[in-house]
Amino acid sequence: MVPELPGCEASISFLNHFLIKRGYKRIGCRITAVDAAGSQIGARLIQVDEPRVYTIRLAELFKETASTYLIDFYAAENLFIPFPAVMINHRGERFFNTVHSYNRVLNDIFENDQINKVHVSEAAIDVRVDDETDTFLNFAGGPLPLNSQLEFNLHSNGEHRNRVIDVSMPRFTNRIFSVREIFPDFVCSDSNAILKVTQPEQFMFYGRLLAGIRNQYGEFSANHSYYDNSIFAEYWDDGRPSFSVYPFLPSFDTRIRFYPIMSPSTLELEIGLHGKDGQELRCVNVGNLTSPGSQMRDIGIGNIAASQDIDPTDIQAFCVYATSQDGRTPTRVNHQLVYDAGALTCSINASLTNENVYMPAGKTGRTWGQAITGGGFNSWVGLYGQNPSSADDSVELILFDSTGQIGEHHYLLPSGGSVILDMAELVGDSEELQFLWFTAKSARSDLKAMVVSRSLLSLNCSGEHGF
Repeated sequence: MVPELPGCEASISFLNHFLIKRGYKRIGCRITAVDAAGSQIGARLIQVDEPRVYTIRLAELFKETASTYLIDFYAAENLFIPFPAVMINHRGERFFNTVHSYNRVLNDIFENDQINKVHVSEAAIDVRVDDETDTFLNFAGGPLPLNSQLEFNLHSNGEHRNRVIDVSMPRFTNRIFSVREIFPDFVCSDSNAILKVTQPEQFMFYGRLLAGIRNQYGEFSANHSYYDNSIFAEYWDDGRPSFSVYPFLPSFDTRIRFYPIMSPSTLELEIGLHGKDGQELRCVNVGNLTSPGSQMRDIGIGNIAASQDIDPTDIQAFCVYATSQDGRTPTRVNHQLVYDAGALTCSINASLTNENVYMPAGKTGRTWGQAITGGGFNSWVGLYGQNPSSADDSVELILFDSTGQIGEHHYLLPSGGSVILDMAELVGDSEELQFLWFTAKSARSDLKAMVVSRSLLSLNCSGEHGF
């Protein structure tokens, strides 16, 4: 599902990975537009049969104004993954927001039984409310009309606020909620706040919130929410720490934000700073995180480097470690990976990995995702291996646009390091916005990717992890 949002153009973009990765030659992408009353405006079927990037500007397909678009993929073969590898984009003159597919109608009653048997609050929402910015949330309705409630719980500086709002919505529509309007007396100019939202249960529907920060001009940067797991005891069989390496972008303020939404635990957090060769320069204890709790952690990687007298230009990557204080390591250690250029920030929802994650012998790594350049925007692709102990290895990167494959590149990914690619340098700049997709392959099974985009005019950022 894709919401229409005011002041911007909604589009979807995807690489025909069905063909490139699995060899499926005939895929149908059906796009259905739904109006504000929950009625169908129309539907279009697009045949997906070429090894290239497909970018669809949704409003151009229909004469009437839509509230929501439903995107369905069909094939005779087993599509395998219910969430398609699709990026949802909202573009304004001075901002470009991207987030992977995050809401979907379930396939059948048995999937509903499995997916909706547990109901928890949504969290991992960056909060800022001041004279220039507000936090907003976009809530989606499923296949049935909705008459229910949303509950908002906000913790900040030792204060707790709670509000329940009645919600009545036609099917397949969406509604924007403003934290400024929900809590008129609340002001927060930093990230020291924890917001949890309890959504109503919806039959045959799996929903996340689109949540983020918008400014007084209507520009925004948002990502999907993540579920609050702090009431469930889900742990690995042993207490080995969780960890992940991430790229450090020197032209951005790079941060990690932890919210207390993990299974009940106290985690000791450490940050390892890694040089261009991947070698650790310093590992620094940055304190504890207790879940459930009323305190989050906002950790600036550049600040840590300064405290250790390390030049930020010497850093290429950093590793986050989370070690349980009682020997029970949560299976999900979630956080936000934040890149800030001085305006709206990119906040990517991510999770640490663990040695307990099963990895078959001989498994290789593959990841793919969207990048952009041109039209007043640029993006940076970061390739990395989550495990700092993995061996050095080569990475093959293939680039695609709407015409097909446009380039192939090879890089050395050092142990504990990252490869950072400037798309404007790699493919060139242009007057028109270009939607690019990449695939990356390596013998390293822990290969991952992330992308940060930035407006050259406003410095507003957005970003997402790879598939």
